Amino acid sequence: MIKWRFGLIFGILFLLLLYVSVPPRTLDQNIPSRVSGREVLQIEDVSTVQSNFETDFESNNNEKLSIRRWMREREAVYRTRQERVSQVCREYNVSMSTNDSAIVDLINYNTKKDKDHYVERMSLNEFYLSRPHNTLACLVNKVASSSVVKTFLFLAGFDIRNIRSPHSYSARLNPKSWEELAFAEQHFTKFMIVRDPLERLASCYMDKMVTNTHWSLQKFRQQVKNFKPKTSRPSFKFFNNRKRRRKRDINHFFKLKFNGNRTLGEAKDTYVFRDNIIEKTDSNEVNTLASRVRAPRNLRVYPKPEDIPTFSQFLQFIISTDLLGIGFESHWVPYWRACTPCHFKYDAIAKLETGEDDLTYIWKLTGLDREVPIPWENRQKLLTKRQQQLSELYKGVDRKLLIKVYRAYKLDYEMFGYDFNEVLKMAGQPPLNSYEI
Repeated sequence: MIKWRFGLIFGILFLLLLYVSVPPRTLDQNIPSRVSGREVLQIEDVSTVQSNFETDFESNNNEKLSIRRWMREREAVYRTRQERVSQVCREYNVSMSTNDSAIVDLINYNTKKDKDHYVERMSLNEFYLSRPHNTLACLVNKVASSSVVKTFLFLAGFDIRNIRSPHSYSARLNPKSWEELAFAEQHFTKFMIVRDPLERLASCYMDKMVTNTHWSLQKFRQQVKNFKPKTSRPSFKFFNNRKRRRKRDINHFFKLKFNGNRTLGEAKDTYVFRDNIIEKTDSNEVNTLASRVRAPRNLRVYPKPEDIPTFSQFLQFIISTDLLGIGFESHWVPYWRACTPCHFKYDAIAKLETGEDDLTYIWKLTGLDREVPIPWENRQKLLTKRQQQLSELYKGVDRKLLIKVYRAYKLDYEMFGYDFNEVLKMAGQPPLNSYEI
C-alpha cells in the first residue's frame, strides 16, 4: 500500500519536472505551416479589399465633385447667355403688343403689322412638354427639333420606330391650355435651342429645295425660282390649306372613277370605263378600287437640277415674307419671335455649336439621362465638311443680299451672340462696316 502511494507521488513529480524543463511552443509552432500561411494570406486579402474599396470610394467622390463642378460651370454659361438676351431686349424695347390700345394691337396683329414692330406673341404650338420629367422645350424647325420631339414622344410611350415625321404628332406634346403653360413656366425646367441664323437657312434650303422628295415641294420650288421681289409677294395658300387640297383631290378622284359618288357604302350602280367600253360595276368593286388609292402625301417627286432654285433666290424669297412664323414660314421664323425669350425666361439657352455639352447639362439637370441618351451624335467629324458646304453656298450670294438677310435676323445675331462677320469671312468678303450695320 505504501509502495503504491510512493509510486503515484513520484510519477506526479516527474511529470511536473518534465513540464517545467520543456519551454512552451508558440502559436505558429503549434499550427502547421501550410495552415498558418493560409491564415496570413486571408488577413492580407481583407486589407487589400479594404484598400481597394477606399480607393473606389474616393474615385467616385472625385467624379461626383467633378460633375458638380462642371454643372456649375455650365450654369455660369447659361446665366451669361440669358443676361445677353435681356440686355438686347431692353436695348430694342421688345414688347408683347404693338400699341397700348388693345383694339389697335388686335388690328395690327390680324393685319400682320407685327412685322414692323419688335413684338413677341406667345404660341402654344412652339412649346413641347415632357410632363413626367417636368421639362419644357421651345423647338424651332431646322434646329434639332425633330430629334428632341422624337425623344419626348418616346418618353410619352410612342413607338418612334414607325414615326417618319415626329412633328405630325407634336400636338400631343404641346400645352393643352394657357394655364398649363403658365404652370410649366413656374415649375418645369425650360430650354430652347438655337444655331447660326444663316446656317439654319442654308439647312432649310438644302432640305426643302435640294434633297426633299415630298410631292408638295415641287410647286414650292417653282414658286421660289420664279419669284420676282418687285412684282410679286410670296403666297403660302398651297401649303396652309392642306385639308382643302386633300378634299379637292379626293373629290376629283371620285368624280373620275365613280361619277362623284363619295359614299362607298351607298355605292350601287356605278359605271366605269374599261377599254373604251362603259361597264356596270357593283359596290364591292368600288371599295376594292378605292382601297388602292394612296394619299398624295405618299408620292415622291425627285427634283430635276433645272428645277432647283439657287441659294440666292431662296434667300430673296425668305426675306420677302413676313417672318412671323405663320404656317410654312415656321421653317425660317426668327428665334426671338418663336420662343419669345424677352418675356419667357429659360433655364438654359442651348446652341447647336455646343450641343453635346448643352444637352448633356439639360439631360442631367432634368434626370432624362437616366432613361434616354441625349439625341445627339458626335458631329465634330462632320464639322469640316459642313463648313466647306456653307462656304460654297455663301460665296454664291451677293453681298447686298447677305446684308439684307443680316438685317432681317439682326436680333437673333445680337441676342444669341453670333457674329455675322464669320459669315462674310466664309463668303470671302470683308467685315461689316458702320453703314451696313
